[in-house]
Amino acid sequence: MANNSNIPAGKSLAELIAENEALTAKVKLLESASKLTISVESKKYGQGTVSLSGMQRFPLSLHPAQWAELFTVAPGKIRDYMEKNAEHIRASAAASEYALESLKLAKIPEKTDATRKAYEDAWDKAYTLALADKAIMPKNKKFRSVPDVLASWK
Repeated sequence: MANNSNIPAGKSLAELIAENEALTAKVKLLESASKLTISVESKKYGQGTVSLSGMQRFPLSLHPAQWAELFTVAPGKIRDYMEKNAEHIRASAAASEYALESLKLAKIPEKTDATRKAYEDAWDKAYTLALADKAIMPKNKKFRSVPDVLASWK
């Protein structure tokens, strides 16, 4: 039997495990936030945009009014959309992984690539299967289920 003498009084092991998982998720979120950089577009043809880099390959650049709208109006709309489309989001991510693996591709082909039609056919097949089977989850470590994302989004 395991020695539980290190467990604080009043908390069960299950509660401590849940607390640890929540703290681990928070640390990961803070680590990913530290990769983000914010800059003002000040090139010769810049139009007063503010850019956010570090989330994806290219920065997200919006005008200040667009950022204000994103943070005031959009959170509720985004949350509602994600809740309504959680199964499609999961199935889409799983289908993309399946198509890449089955065709042995390193990335999604461009629209002009010869492999694009084969990728789209494999994706369609996998998407249909993933919608039918809710147990099919993407293997990508960056993927988090919509309920998990919304639970951490306060």
